Amino acid sequence: MEKHRMIQYALNKNEELVFIDNVPNGNNCECHCTFCKEPLNARNGGNINIHHFAHLSGTDCTNAFERTVHLLAKQIIAEEQRIPLYDNNEQPLKIENIEIEKDLGDIRPDLLVTYEGHPIAIEIYVTHAVDDDKYDKIVNHKLTTIEINLSSLMKTSKEEIKKALYDKNNTTLIYDFGIMQNYINQKIEVIRRQGMPKQFDNFTFPMCPMKNKSVNIQTCRRCTFSFINEEAKMLYCIGNLNGDIPGWFIRANVHENRFMSLSESYKLMNEFTDGRLFRMHPELRRNKVLKNKNSEA
Repeated sequence: MEKHRMIQYALNKNEELVFIDNVPNGNNCECHCTFCKEPLNARNGGNINIHHFAHLSGTDCTNAFERTVHLLAKQIIAEEQRIPLYDNNEQPLKIENIEIEKDLGDIRPDLLVTYEGHPIAIEIYVTHAVDDDKYDKIVNHKLTTIEINLSSLMKTSKEEIKKALYDKNNTTLIYDFGIMQNYINQKIEVIRRQGMPKQFDNFTFPMCPMKNKSVNIQTCRRCTFSFINEEAKMLYCIGNLNGDIPGWFIRANVHENRFMSLSESYKLMNEFTDGRLFRMHPELRRNKVLKNKNSEA
């Protein structure tokens, strides 16, 4: 059974976040829910139970906890002017600018900050992680993005949220253009070192290990397991590789020098493997290891 999450912050009549112990006890606290806006009861009169807010109507507002954590997390980062990425001295990076829920057209990050002139998006994960659709949009924007996982929190204590915000274990790098470019370069080197070198003519490549038949060279130019040296008319193919394949390897498109989105990677791999390589394509985003079609299930 899921434990009940305590709401310890609410909005007062001036729409300011207030802590449970800083308002009058009972129905006269003049506070309302951060999500549904219903009036709240302040339960802060005892010394046994955890002080918290409750809805006067008795409603169990399931979104109140998430909204409150989001608001507090954004407030804390704005106050600290630091984000949970660390310098060589193990200090969180000091940012130059911060915008809350900046509208970028098709996405609206929880926070958009600037570090040394470069934009960084921050997503706060309480109940919903960055999904495939949002990830694809982040990739299209080439927007460096981190996700801070606060899903284990059970109370909206500002101290606990701050501690969780700056815990390195809670931060995941979702996307970074520079890192992705390094992945692309690394993939080219891996394919050239370990791949099967084949001379090709202008039309065909004999016996593709992915499709088990001769294919048009244009097909190879779309395959994630090949690299083509156009000048030397040499193709390096790693489609016969056995073992585990990192997610970044699948997404790195060496032919177009870019990092593919999740949906694009999934569609391409289904085309070349008939869906046998992977089913859980969100694993790609987390850079977890995927199984090659020749590996054990």
